Amino acid sequence: MLDGWLVAFGLIILSFYSVYFYHILRGRPEEFEAMLIQAFRLHDMNPSIPQPSPSYIMTMLGVALLLEAGYFALCLLALNIPSYQIFTGVFILFEVVHGVRVFPLLRAMINGQGIEEETIDWRWERASAQLYILHVVITGVLLVLN
Repeated sequence: MLDGWLVAFGLIILSFYSVYFYHILRGRPEEFEAMLIQAFRLHDMNPSIPQPSPSYIMTMLGVALLLEAGYFALCLLALNIPSYQIFTGVFILFEVVHGVRVFPLLRAMINGQGIEEETIDWRWERASAQLYILHVVITGVLLVLN
């Protein structure tokens, strides 16, 4: 039963990161990043488009955190392979550091402040996307082989 939930969570994460990963593989992640920044600035470009409320942003962040925490918990519970669990633990630490680094940006979003492209460290965002894709693929392979 855990395997089924793990597959579901993995596929959801894969679907979120796949477009960005596609741009990274093509060697043009800046295209996706520019679209993302433009989406953040829609309200600035057209004031008739409502700015997301702080409660909406908090809800989206909460859902993302629950999804990621659930995925990692399922990974550690479903696959009892020491090297995989070490890899997962290192990835969890990476994501915690990533979250700490992104926190000021998230706070600015919640407070309705503008997001400047320079405030985002795209190297961390790219690494996170690549590691998620890699981890989900490895998890899928291990589930099939297990």
